[in-house]
Amino acid sequence: MSERASGKKQVVVLILVSVLFLAIGVVVTLPLFHSEDKAATDASYNYLRKGTNPRSLLPDDLTATIVKEKEAWVANGPVTEKQLAEFARDHKPIDQLKLRSSDVGAQELSALKEDCGLRILRVCNSDLDREALQVLSCIRSLRALVLEDNRLSPGYIRSLTGPAELTTLVINQNDLDRRFLGGVTERVPCP
Repeated sequence: MSERASGKKQVVVLILVSVLFLAIGVVVTLPLFHSEDKAATDASYNYLRKGTNPRSLLPDDLTATIVKEKEAWVANGPVTEKQLAEFARDHKPIDQLKLRSSDVGAQELSALKEDCGLRILRVCNSDLDREALQVLSCIRSLRALVLEDNRLSPGYIRSLTGPAELTTLVINQNDLDRRFLGGVTERVPCP
């Protein structure tokens, strides 16, 4: 065997040994960086089950800031009733508000019932319940309501009885079937 071939063979063996030691190192140290948190895993599975709202794993004092983005005010995270009430009081007229992953319910949304000029409200990924939809029905200034990805069922949507001046309702990415949507289009004529 030539010296050159022998050198290549040694390099290949050295690479294979290095990869083997690296793999052993990963297997040995992996448990140090990964631990199964049963409470977090159970909360994740419960969250995915329809109709359950597990307690939040986030600290109670963690809230999102409501910031202006183009024409709309946006909160990308949890907001409190107090925070929404102060915001509504200090930023009249609000016109457009988008709450993403905000964990808002009836109590938090009730802060928007006052006449704050809210015309367009988007609530996305927030697990709304019947009471929250009933509160939304009472926001008289609303003209457009977008309820995307809130895991709403037909029974929950039926809780939305207003507001009277509402002209646009978007209910994408919820637990609704074609039969329910067909019933909605029969009752609400398309322009």
